[in-house]
Amino acid sequence: MNPQIQLLQFFVCQEFRQKKQDFFEAEGLQTNLYVPKFPFHFRELYAVTCWLKDRRFHKEVIEYTTEDGRTARSPHMDIEPLEGSVLYRWHTHRFPTDFPVGRPGRISLHVILDRKPVFESHLLIEALSGTHR
Repeated sequence: MNPQIQLLQFFVCQEFRQKKQDFFEAEGLQTNLYVPKFPFHFRELYAVTCWLKDRRFHKEVIEYTTEDGRTARSPHMDIEPLEGSVLYRWHTHRFPTDFPVGRPGRISLHVILDRKPVFESHLLIEALSGTHR
C-alpha cells in the first residue's frame, strides 16, 4: 500500500481529546459562532484535522483570514512519514487568542500543507441575539 497524503476530516470545536487509543471525542462543534460583544477574542476554540499519511514528511498550518484581509497563522505541526500501521494523524490547532474580530462576519480557514493551500472552510461570527454591535 502506497497512499498519498489526504485530508480526511476538518472541523472546528471547543474541545477535542483522545479518550483511549484510536478513540477521540469532540465537543462544541461550530459552524456559526455567536459572541456576546465585539471586538471578540477567541478563547478555547480549535481547528481539527485528520490526515491519511504517506511516506513523506509534511508540515501543516492553519491560516485564519478576516473579511477585511487580516491574517494569522497557527504554529506549524509535523506530519510524520507513514511507519508501520499508523495510517492517520490528528492535529488540533488552537485559534489565535491575539487575533480580535471587530464585527460580525466570516473568518476563512485555510489548511496549508507544505506551503500550499489544500482546503478552505468558513466560520460565521455573529452577535448573540439581543446584544449590541
